[in-house]
Amino acid sequence: MESFQQKDTVSTALQLELFRVTVKETYMLTRSRPVLGTYVKAAGYIDLYYRTEYILDQLTEPVGQPLPKLEPQLEQELKKLSGEQ
Repeated sequence: MESFQQKDTVSTALQLELFRVTVKETYMLTRSRPVLGTYVKAAGYIDLYYRTEYILDQLTEPVGQPLPKLEPQLEQELKKLSGEQ
C-alpha cells in the first residue's frame, strides 16, 4: 500500500476501511448468492476482516499529508461565506 510508504495514516486507515467493507460485502454476497469467481469463505472473511481491524488498531495518531495553503483571495471569500470577519 502506497500510503504506508508515505506515512499517511489517514489515507491508510481509509484504504483499510474500504478493504474491510469490500470483504464484508463480498462475503455477504457469497452467502446469499454465490457468484462464480468472486467469493469469500467464512474462514477467509474472519481472517481478512479481523486482521484488518487489528492493523487499524495499531495505527498511531493520525498523520496526513499537509493540505496546501489557500490563496488569500479564496480564504477571504470563505470567511465571508461563513460569516467570519
